[in-house]
Amino acid sequence: MATSQTGEWKQQAVRRRLGPSICDACFSLITALWCRAYRRVNLFKPGTGTIQVYENTGGTRGAQIYQLKGIPLTPGPLVVVIKVAASVTANASAYWPPSLPDSIETIAASYVDTDPTSKVRLFNLAPDVKAAGMSCSANGTKEIASNIPFSLGSDWQPVPTQSATYTFTDDIAKKTLTSKTLTPAAAPIGNTNVLVGLASGSGEFGIQAISLVDAPEGGTCHP
Repeated sequence: MATSQTGEWKQQAVRRRLGPSICDACFSLITALWCRAYRRVNLFKPGTGTIQVYENTGGTRGAQIYQLKGIPLTPGPLVVVIKVAASVTANASAYWPPSLPDSIETIAASYVDTDPTSKVRLFNLAPDVKAAGMSCSANGTKEIASNIPFSLGSDWQPVPTQSATYTFTDDIAKKTLTSKTLTPAAAPIGNTNVLVGLASGSGEFGIQAISLVDAPEGGTCHP
């Protein structure tokens, strides 16, 4: 476990956590630096840090391909996201490697726990989906998150603590993108469903939803 104020990007850890379907040049790579991680948790003090992105060369760290200084490191666990910059979503040739400041963002992986229910939220990191939605079969057919723009997330939504099918849609095209079966964690833990890949893609570049576990503020992790 490393203690660092830089929040250095760990691409190899991303592959272990998210599985082999995430390619080296995936358009939205995610790593979780949250309290319940089993390994590769980086601890930092609140302030600002530097994110460094390295090429994955045969499963080992290759050349540094991007660096961004001055990233705010807020109290509590953060998810570091490498994504398509908003200004190049219409230009697939500019998706990789990252070269613009908004190619890297941090997402707070904690929240104020206000009720005893399970809860989920949606983050839209699919660059060709301008407005994403999410529904839960346990809540009926009505979306519990709607019109979430690229690079933004929804509010937390209460859901039953039971296995259910979560369906993700392009709210502009009125098209189902993908679905997954998920049993959300019991309170006070929450789940963030992250939409990644391309709606127009296939295989390792195709759209998929990845579920991350988030911790409540005041939990067991105190960097």
